[in-house]
Amino acid sequence: MSLDLLEKVINEDTIPLDVAEKYLTIFLGPTDWKKNINKLWEISSSKSKDIDSRKYFVKKGISCAILLPYTEKSQVPSPPENLLFWCTAWVQFNERDWFDLFKKVVSPCGCRLF
Repeated sequence: MSLDLLEKVINEDTIPLDVAEKYLTIFLGPTDWKKNINKLWEISSSKSKDIDSRKYFVKKGISCAILLPYTEKSQVPSPPENLLFWCTAWVQFNERDWFDLFKKVVSPCGCRLF
C-alpha cells in the first residue's frame, strides 16, 4: 500500500478499496473484504438513494468496523465480516465520527487515537 493511497484518505475524504482491505485485514482478520464491501454498498441503497450519502455510509461503516473493537473493547466475531454489517445498526455507529477517527489512525503526523 502506497503513501499516495493514505494521502487520499486524509486529503480527499475517501477510503480507497486497497486501504480498506488492508486495514480491515489487519484489525479484524482475513476474509474476502472486496466482496463484503460491495455487499455493504448494496445495503446502503436501502438507506439512501443519494450517491454521496451512500458513499459516506460505506466509509463510516468500514471505519467503524475497523475501530470498534478497540474503542469499545468488543470482540471480533467469526467470521470477521459480520462486524462490518452489524456495526452499522448499533448505537455506537452514530455516536462518533468514525471516519474522522480513522483518518487520525492513518495520518502520518503521528496523531494517536488511543
